[in-house]
Amino acid sequence: MAISSQAPQECGEGSTTRAWSPDRTVKPHERAAVRRCSGCKADRPLNLFAGFSFLCRPCASSYLATYREKNRLKLALLKKRYYEENREIILARKREYTRAVSATVIAKRRDKRRNDPKSLAKHNHNGALRRSAEVRATPAWADLAKIESIYLAALNKSRETGIKYSVDHIYPLRGKTVCGLHVPDNLQVITLRENCSKQNSF
Repeated sequence: MAISSQAPQECGEGSTTRAWSPDRTVKPHERAAVRRCSGCKADRPLNLFAGFSFLCRPCASSYLATYREKNRLKLALLKKRYYEENREIILARKREYTRAVSATVIAKRRDKRRNDPKSLAKHNHNGALRRSAEVRATPAWADLAKIESIYLAALNKSRETGIKYSVDHIYPLRGKTVCGLHVPDNLQVITLRENCSKQNSF
């Protein structure tokens, strides 16, 4: 069987004809780098697809947004049930993540306050609100000497162990459901990391 001398030229890398017709415009190695999206029906580069999906990322994002909007209540119930069934695992992961990124986050926030006057003003404002809440939560009958001794105990513990300790309000001063007083019975000495992760929760 005779072989046409035109075959190498038609099927070579530099060919401009289709593999199945005389006017191929996509090279063989270029065809392997694209995929037709089943959503927008366009040939897209493979980096616009996730794995073996036949929806490009923009179409997939649009589809998921529509699905979430139509099934908002159902998804909220599923999310709540999953949290209730896996609460301890989720909280453990959050604590681990907080430990891993806390130093980086704190450094970024300090840099932002140093370079952004608006951020520094907001930080100072929040500090003023905190001090104001502490003053309002301190009743006239509070034992101020005992409160001071608790803060001193936290400072001494930090120096002895090399771990930062702070004074925490068991019932937060500005909690969403309950607010406590700035009195000795509502104070406890815990690590600074525990106090930061606790925030205003009870």
